[in-house]
Amino acid sequence: MANTTQTAAQKKAFAKKIRQLNNENAAKFFAAGMLAMISLFIISHWTRYLYKRIQPKQTSGSSLRTGLVSMTRSVIECTTILPTSTNYTL
Repeated sequence: MANTTQTAAQKKAFAKKIRQLNNENAAKFFAAGMLAMISLFIISHWTRYLYKRIQPKQTSGSSLRTGLVSMTRSVIECTTILPTSTNYTL
């Protein structure tokens, strides 16, 4: 009887360790994903700033840069549009 209780307690402790490891791994992957997104934003922001500063003043800009700007602006517009009234039903 004591042997089955001991193995049940060991199984419970082992399951707890596995859950803890899974939680730690999830937090690590979430942090890595956030770091990647933040890094991409920073790199795109600074390359756009530096390109705009370095490019000759008489050019109107490349189609790649204008495409990125228009895409960024459309995403910002889509995320900032809020309903003016909260009296809506589902």
